[in-house]
Amino acid sequence: MIIACATDSNFAELAGAMLRSIAVNGEVPEAEIVVCGDGLTVREKDWLVQSASGLKVRFVDVSDEYRARTAKFSTTRHETRSTFTRLLLPVLLPEIDGRILYLDVDVIVNASLRPLFDMPLNGSPVAGVPDAMDPDYIANKNRQAGRDENAPYVNSGVLLIDLARWRELDISDRCFEMLSWAPDLMHADQDALNAVAGDDMIMLDRDWNFYAVNARWFNRDRYAAAHIIHFISWRKPNLIECDHPARDIFLAHRAETPWRNEPLKTRRANGFRAFLIQLLLKTRPSFRTRPATAKDIAAVNRVNDQSLQL
Repeated sequence: MIIACATDSNFAELAGAMLRSIAVNGEVPEAEIVVCGDGLTVREKDWLVQSASGLKVRFVDVSDEYRARTAKFSTTRHETRSTFTRLLLPVLLPEIDGRILYLDVDVIVNASLRPLFDMPLNGSPVAGVPDAMDPDYIANKNRQAGRDENAPYVNSGVLLIDLARWRELDISDRCFEMLSWAPDLMHADQDALNAVAGDDMIMLDRDWNFYAVNARWFNRDRYAAAHIIHFISWRKPNLIECDHPARDIFLAHRAETPWRNEPLKTRRANGFRAFLIQLLLKTRPSFRTRPATAKDIAAVNRVNDQSLQL
């Protein structure tokens, strides 16, 4: 039983809480965790092993060759180069057959993962949860990819992959071929995967990758009842800006990892950089983070209090 994820140093802390949640709730003590790392430090690797609480962890370092394949592809504030690694898993893990479960590092496992490993794929290369975005948005994405606008479109944060079938259909190379002529797709790896394999995918129940475009459309109890919570958007649960109803579930797992005493982070600019952002009227935060100070926390709390009063 293989569970795979991909991370760089930006999201190692999230990966730690995710691994801890697998160890506590996944009911897969025999699983091997494969962490595809992009520039992880020795300490980060050690902390990830500790976070897994006894589960077997193996690291596969992404080589310069594979970095070069993704160098020109579009990234966002919270989707760094390592997000493309999921498309390379069958290539990076040539010695593994059967199926693997891929998890984004910004998820928390709430329930047993065993049903996914017993689920028949019936010749499909991959199974995933239908994306929860607006139907018109999904229809437009499908049209851009030359698909029927009503075709299913999955979110790639949780994927159950049949490696043999994936390799047989050459999905990795076909996805990268598409991205070579459309490198600026908003959700590049996800769009490519849906365009190439979407018609052959099996749809999983939403609880296997539960999220909402606006996290506050659901209360904490609904998230806690899901099998897997996905913290989408740039407001990750280790940031002081996060207002997700289920953030405390993430923090409870984080408290059992070596990151427990690390300060939470922020994407608020400070110093001369803040001045430049204000001068240029750029309000979107960078994906880079820094440790949050008491001043940062007070500022975010003031903004949240003002929004509640509106």
